[in-house]
Amino acid sequence: MYDIADQKVAYCYPRQNNREQREQLKNITFFPYTVRPDFMNVSGIDYLLDYYQGFDSTKYDRIILELPALINNQIPVYLLKSSALSLLVIDANSPWARAEKQLLSMYVRVTNQPVLTVLNRVEGNYVDVPRQADGMQMPTGTDRSAQLQRTIL
Repeated sequence: MYDIADQKVAYCYPRQNNREQREQLKNITFFPYTVRPDFMNVSGIDYLLDYYQGFDSTKYDRIILELPALINNQIPVYLLKSSALSLLVIDANSPWARAEKQLLSMYVRVTNQPVLTVLNRVEGNYVDVPRQADGMQMPTGTDRSAQLQRTIL
């Protein structure tokens, strides 16, 4: 989408192995970074990236930072406070335990920006397609109250 809009994007992601290097695809530059022991206190993306990668934030219209799985890593508090938006990708096949719920609650408290959620790996038979009746206007005010009372009784 940004590429079509002719915007330059830096996509920073946690390094999986030591062989990963900076890559350029059209207007998107991919920067691998190493998750450091002081990840929680990192105050800028330029600290995460190795110096030789030549990262200059002023050359990009958008900077996207992919965080490592937070269940195994610290929450980068200062980076989140300076972000504009969080995109949370959740695996539909992965059940959430108490730890994940507490982690999400902590994440939401740390950031003051909106959190958009994407449900990943949803199978076709679980996707609900709205019917025409779903879009009909529900009664409001006293009409709605009376309708609810009738359905409860």
